[in-house]
Parts: sequence; C-alpha cells; structure tokens
Amino acid sequence: MQPLTAALLSLCLPATLLAQTPFGSGCPGAGGLTPAVALAGFPGSGLPWTLTLTGKAGSSSVLLVGASNQQSDLGPLPLALSGLFPALTGCSLLVSPDLLLPLTLDASGQAQLTVTGWNCGVSAHLQHWNLDFDAVAFTNLGGFSSGLTITAQRAGSLSAPGDVVITEIMKDPAFVFDAVGEWFEVQNRTAAPIDLSGWLLRDAGGESHRLQDGCNPILLQPGQPALLGISADPAVNGGVTLLYRYSGFFLANGADRIRLEQPLGQLVDQVDYDSVLFPNQPGRSLALAVPSTDALLNDLGANWSASTCFLGGSPFNTDRGTPGAPNDQCGTTGPPDPTGEVIFCEVMQNPVGVSDDVGEWFELYNTTSAPIDLSGHTITAGAQSFTIVGPLPIPAGGYRLFLRNGNPAVNGGLSGSLLGAYDYPDGFVLGNASETLQVLAPGGQVLGRISYDNGLTFPDPSGASMSLDPGALTQAGSALGSNWCLGQSPYTAPGSTNFGSPGSANPPCP
Repeated sequence: MQPLTAALLSLCLPATLLAQTPFGSGCPGAGGLTPAVALAGFPGSGLPWTLTLTGKAGSSSVLLVGASNQQSDLGPLPLALSGLFPALTGCSLLVSPDLLLPLTLDASGQAQLTVTGWNCGVSAHLQHWNLDFDAVAFTNLGGFSSGLTITAQRAGSLSAPGDVVITEIMKDPAFVFDAVGEWFEVQNRTAAPIDLSGWLLRDAGGESHRLQDGCNPILLQPGQPALLGISADPAVNGGVTLLYRYSGFFLANGADRIRLEQPLGQLVDQVDYDSVLFPNQPGRSLALAVPSTDALLNDLGANWSASTCFLGGSPFNTDRGTPGAPNDQCGTTGPPDPTGEVIFCEVMQNPVGVSDDVGEWFELYNTTSAPIDLSGHTITAGAQSFTIVGPLPIPAGGYRLFLRNGNPAVNGGLSGSLLGAYDYPDGFVLGNASETLQVLAPGGQVLGRISYDNGLTFPDPSGASMSLDPGALTQAGSALGSNWCLGQSPYTAPGSTNFGSPGSANPPCP
C-alpha cells in the first residue's frame, strides 16, 4: 500500500470516523471504463483507513484533492472540460484541484492509499483521473470518476466487552406510540467516563445507527444509567430524558436484538430478547435484575422482569419503568385511579376498507343514574388529548359515540348526525396495537380508563370493534381485557364491511 502523503491532509488526529458522500457523475476513458475512488476502514486511535482507486490496469492516475466542490480557480463547479480539452468531451471537473497526487494502478487496475485520521468536522472532496486514451487516433485523454466528499467525525472510547451493559428496554410503550416512546438503558461499569461517539447500534433486522453528536463527546458517566431513545422530547416520549437520540433504529415488540459495538466494530454488549423467555407486557419495560448487571447475565431472559414502577413524567402516564434509575427502586407514584362515572365501552381502532384516519371511533357509557354534560371533559390517548366543546350530554345509563370523521361516505357508513356523534379532531390517533385511553373531568379527575395491550388480554381486531360485554359496564369491568370481545354487528358502506354496535348497547360477548 502506498502511504498518502502528509501534504494530503496534515490532520493526523486519531479518534475520528469518516462519513462519505458521493456526488456528480464520472465519464469513461477510451476503453469504456469509468474510474472510481472509494473509502474503506475506520480511523480510530491512529488505525488506517484506505482510499481505493480503480481504473485501467497498469495505467497512470491522478487523485485530485480539493477544499471545494462548488468553486475552483477555473470557475464554478461542476465545470465541463470539453471547453479546455476537446478530447475530454462529456467529462466534468467536480472538485477544486488544490492538490494533485500522481500514482500508478497495478495489474488489477487498483491503487490504495492509507491515512491514519484527521480533524473532526474537516471535509475533503476527491476525484480520480485515469489515463486511458486511444493510442491510434490520439483522442480521449482518459476518464474521470464521480466525486466523493469525506468528512471526519468523532469516534469515542475503545472499550472492552462488558464495559457498557444494557440494563432496561422499553420496546412496547402503551402510553405513547412506539415511534416516539421506545428507548433502552445502558450502564457504564468502569471507573472512568466512556465516550459513545462512533459506537454502532445494530438490531436483528439489519437496522443500524452510528452514534454521533457532531464533534461533541457523548459521555456515559461511571456507574450512571443513561437512556438512548427514539425521541428526545419528554412532552411526547412519555416523559423520559435521553443521553442520546438515535434514528432509523426500531425495537420489535416480539423478538429482536440490541447490539452495541465500539467504534472498531468489537462487540461491547448484546441482548437478544423474545416474547417467550423474556417478559412481554405492553406498557412495561424489560428490567434487568440489579445483581445481574453483567454482559453475560443479561443474555438470560430469567434475569429480566416486567417493571412494576410507574414511569412518571405525566400525571396520567400508566406505563412502567425506571429510566435512568436503579431498576428495583420506584421513585414515582402511579396515576390516580379512575372513579368510573364515564367509561369506555367500545373502540374501533383498526377498521378495514377505510383508512384509520377516517374510520376510527370509540364510545363512552354513563354508569350513573343522572345525565352528565361532557363539555370541558378531556379524552386522552397516551400523550395525545382533545377537550370536548359542548354542550354534549350523555344520558344516565346511556352512550355517546365519538367519530374521527362524521361523513358516512368516507368513514365506513356511520352518519355522525343521525347517531348524535361527536366529531373529534383528525389528529387524535388510536394505536392499533397498544394504547391507554382515559376520560378526564374538567378538574383533571380520571373518570374512566382502559389500556388495551396488543392482544395479550384484550382483543386485537382488524375490521371489528373491541366491544365491552354489557354485564361488565363498570370501570373495574372495563379494565379487564377478558370482558371484551369482537364487535358482532356489521355496518357497511361501499367497499367497507366492519363490525360493531356504534351508538347503541353492545350485544353480550359469546
């Protein structure tokens, strides 16, 4: 391998990793081969990364290294080269030619250059010219590769396996959607801070994420649990505070893997969870037993349990976990118990034939002997909510239907006006899998609550409502998934057949 000259980038600071971005188009030489330049390797702690140039075997090449891919001394980029060299018709200069490095390709048409690292945040723009001309007609001076921008990023600590251990996993929140509420907890088992910059997350489905915060360190303090999650906003993620927000990395609710690799690719910790040997309860994190805080012991499902501590972060959050705290110490109180005057008795969270954004609905029941005006009451679905604008009476022992869309031509055949339904805001979404629904009085008192659970105890239908048995029309009865069944009566509109009893009493469950 040929060493890349110090003049290329006299930037030999270790602890950087490189991001690469291709741009522009190349052009072939006389033999029809388009040259290329590619990056491989990881520049951690002075270890080399490589540039590989490919082109015509045994030919001469030049690597163009530029500070810009927008402007050069010859003019704005890209610059068509045919005006300067008619034999280069169809080729463009893509980088400013600030440094030219000549080299010779070997018999396989390759040359490799080595670099040991450079300053975080510094970018260089590369293009490869390869001499490949027509020796008979003396036309075509060779080909040019497309451009490649390389930007140095920060890489953190090189740690041993087990230095960082996965200690808690929230894979299936119920109070908020998975897309904002997933997180997992890690703990530094060493006596010194560990910089997670450049570390890699992988799952069992091929998703991955490289941890980066620009050129800033991501410090995991000794012995301190910290969270990595999908949303950094406590207002929407269930009220948790993250050390780091990742993207493009999702935790399956059944079986999946969390693999944590250090910058050079060595495994630090990995947990392969499933729904059989590991706990599997929506709305509850998987919590590692404190004496088992070890990279080997956390491989065993028997060392994990469903958290019993309420998560907190909201006075009505029903999810459970101990993010950022010891797993066996509950530091928050649970939400207030419902009083039961108004309860949920039917929910259509996943219609067929129409989309959820027009076909969802739910129904409330007044358990008391007097009418209740629902004006000013609030309905919550996890962290979402809307307040009812009234008057909207619900009779004693009666029902009130709530439709996401009251137009029967689009919602599956339910006429909001005929059924006396309340048309609630379109942005209020019912989770298809797990969700906590609550009715709050104007003063914040919880009247009714259900937490359906992705089929664990409640039904998990498509095209049918979840229907509460009429013999269980109390808050305590509605909280038990075993008292719910699938809606049985069809209601139809063109292209849609769904089952439920919106606006009327539910039939007994079979």
